[in-house]
Amino acid sequence: MSIQPENAIRSNGAPHSKAETGDVAQPEIATIVEVAVTSGGERIPLGLMSAEQALSLPEEIVLEVSHPEHEAGATDTYISRDDLREHVEAQGGDT
Repeated sequence: MSIQPENAIRSNGAPHSKAETGDVAQPEIATIVEVAVTSGGERIPLGLMSAEQALSLPEEIVLEVSHPEHEAGATDTYISRDDLREHVEAQGGDT
């Protein structure tokens, strides 16, 4: 079940509507990925960061990122920087 912003739940558990928020644009939620490099045949995690931060790392760094549709830090499904860029663009994000 996906919760849409207009159906989001307040911290006190009460739903709120666009009318209550004055139809103010809701902040975007960053896609978090785990970034890793491979050295000596081992994947070495660098840390968790937003997809945009991962894409902004220097191109000289050959990296893998956890697939954005899986839980960062808990998945073994990794994709390349190019695949992440395509995923972000397909989701309407900027790169």
